[in-house]
Amino acid sequence: MGQLSRQTGIELRQLPLTLGKVVGGLMAAIGFPAVVAVTTRSTDPSWLTVALWALVGVAGLAVFVASSRAMARRASRAIDPVPASKDALQMSLLAWALLALLAAGFVLVTFLWAG
Repeated sequence: MGQLSRQTGIELRQLPLTLGKVVGGLMAAIGFPAVVAVTTRSTDPSWLTVALWALVGVAGLAVFVASSRAMARRASRAIDPVPASKDALQMSLLAWALLALLAAGFVLVTFLWAG
């Protein structure tokens, strides 16, 4: 169980950077299409609006790249030996159980929301 708790600690230390990548990716995925939507769907687009959406996209891209590089640096320092098969099985079961729990929660919320 020592390897499992150590691996969990490593993953928890990387969580802020992972969330940074998610937020940066979302900002880029919203900002750049918004520039296209504003410029093509509006008869007289304001340059301020276009510039703000472009800034959101560029800032998101910068956050994503910075978080990705920080994760790569942190991961290179925390290279672990291959875990024992028992520990690998426990980590795999834990990951699959969490995925199943999140999927069940999503299905439940969707079912209740749809009425």
